[in-house]
Amino acid sequence: MPGINIKQFGFILGITVILSACSRQKKNSDIPALKKAEFAQNFSYIKKGKAYWLETYVHKGPAIDTVSYCLAPNKAEIPSDWLEKGVFISVPVKHAAVLSSNSIGAFKLLHSLDAVAGISSKAYVYNEELQKKAEAGQLAEVGEGAKLAIEKVVGLKADLVIGNTYPNTSSTEMSRLRVFGIPFLSDISWMESTPLGRAEWIKVYGILTGKEKEAGEFFNSAKKNYKALRELNFPEKKKKILTGLPYKGVWYVPAGESYFAHLLNDAHLNYPWNDTRGSGSLAKDFEEIYVQGMSAPLWINVGRLSKFSELEAWDSRYKDFDAFRQMKVYNNNRRINSPGANDYWESGIYYPDRVLRDLIRIAYPALLPDDSLYFYKRLINDIQ
Repeated sequence: MPGINIKQFGFILGITVILSACSRQKKNSDIPALKKAEFAQNFSYIKKGKAYWLETYVHKGPAIDTVSYCLAPNKAEIPSDWLEKGVFISVPVKHAAVLSSNSIGAFKLLHSLDAVAGISSKAYVYNEELQKKAEAGQLAEVGEGAKLAIEKVVGLKADLVIGNTYPNTSSTEMSRLRVFGIPFLSDISWMESTPLGRAEWIKVYGILTGKEKEAGEFFNSAKKNYKALRELNFPEKKKKILTGLPYKGVWYVPAGESYFAHLLNDAHLNYPWNDTRGSGSLAKDFEEIYVQGMSAPLWINVGRLSKFSELEAWDSRYKDFDAFRQMKVYNNNRRINSPGANDYWESGIYYPDRVLRDLIRIAYPALLPDDSLYFYKRLINDIQ
């Protein structure tokens, strides 16, 4: 790293963390009342002239960790009191290092891929345009997390780095990059507990790309479609559904207040753990899953598997599951490119209506007879 040695870097980093911590302790008494998101719980913002004040929130029980940003074409557009309290981001961004799949999806949907200057790895990129740029060496791969190549990011002259890292400014990329004057925005859409809450994060990217109006229109369209699907004339009896595969001997299923449990409920499905508390995952042993699998005619989200023979090879006891016997096991891997990147993780968050439509089409095909699946597909029946 030319011009700065490790000891100097450590000293500057320490000072930066202290200053940022002090900044976070100041009260935002002179910040106007923020515009709450319609469904999202983890961001809010307000616009004043050409400037935006954006806050993101991490809820820890009764406590809330807040990270504040002020965004404008230049600092001259920002009220002076805002600059003392928030991380400055010049918008619209022109040279962003975009480290997460869903962030790439947002830039694509807002027709702003030209602003993407760096990615974590092309192995995780579904978008064909960015894949070609990466193959041609026109798009830098900078890593992420502890493996983020700071030198590469600095060399890009990045005006912003966006990632899914937990927004702890004392230990993550945020403080490391701030030494070089590069802001880091933590996209915590993954912490939202509802499909429309996650999808609404497209509005944050609308601010970043200078396309707030387009982002709002896109979200409103997805919201309208999603709500219409929830009102279909479902049969009275819900079909039972099983999700996932075990990981290191433990079967993790979505808790009843989670994003995916909400999707299953909106698709009028009988999810065995729908009444549990929490928005994360529940750890289950195989015996409990086995009991549920015996009577569940549907099974989805089976890792990276695409064939029934692969599922049988994983564990021969799966053949006892009702969904296996009926050959009604589906995976969200219809849209995968040759390197293995999945569009479900890139754009699925912003199309909750398409995900919901797929789930309804799988469970109640008569309700959507003219539809084909978009993100999902049935496992190939290659068992004789």
